[in-house]
Amino acid sequence: VHCMCYSAYLSERDKNDFNEIFEMLSIRGIQWDTYENHCERILSGEVSMRDRIRHAVLRPEPGEKRREAKAPAGAGGLKIVIIDETDTLWNFKTYQKEYVALANIKLDNLIHLTDLIWDNQKLPLYDLVKTVHESTELQECASECVEKFVAINDNETRWKDLIMGCARSMIRDLYLYKDFPYKLDSESGKLYCEENHGVTNAMRHGYKTMWHAYDHHHNQGNSEIRGFKRDEYIVLNIIGAKIAYARIYKEYDLVLA
Repeated sequence: VHCMCYSAYLSERDKNDFNEIFEMLSIRGIQWDTYENHCERILSGEVSMRDRIRHAVLRPEPGEKRREAKAPAGAGGLKIVIIDETDTLWNFKTYQKEYVALANIKLDNLIHLTDLIWDNQKLPLYDLVKTVHESTELQECASECVEKFVAINDNETRWKDLIMGCARSMIRDLYLYKDFPYKLDSESGKLYCEENHGVTNAMRHGYKTMWHAYDHHHNQGNSEIRGFKRDEYIVLNIIGAKIAYARIYKEYDLVLA
């Protein structure tokens, strides 16, 4: 039995409140989770989807042993899900969403490429894309990938094409990031955004999160806040898999609200 809720706090609270009753009745195998974590488990099985993507791209360290992905073991009975605070999932805004599993890949030269895009954001869209495509910053990122990562047909041009695809997504999100409001916590130095009636500091919105870090660093005078590091948000987002929230129900024999 899986119990899903929009809030990690409420899931943990209810788990602790009911745990004594379940133990008294010798009930086992109940899992409490948020919508996002539940989607992650459906996509990943027993191995993190992000780890699987990184392992497919990064060269293994000497002597490194990597776990193979396995499908979740079946419990052998009816698969049941109980959805708490149902209205938060069964509304159009949430129901139409997709959960996207992103793997974040760090590059030393990527900051030069993102600086180029940020500094030239007032250019017309076509000119900005052309500037990035012809830049030495893009070529430097591709060269770094050849050195660090598993070869794609031993062809640096293929890496350049892949990074250019990511750059197009960065440019798109540069025009959209303000529609996803983030706040910078002055104590932790982390960016937080609203997510399913709660808040999260996970990079839920890909490059939009990165541009908010740029915005706070350059325009809002927050670069000196202790713990805030713009550079930790500068990563390549490699999409591993997607799942629609509307598909969650297909994983179960019985859905209770």
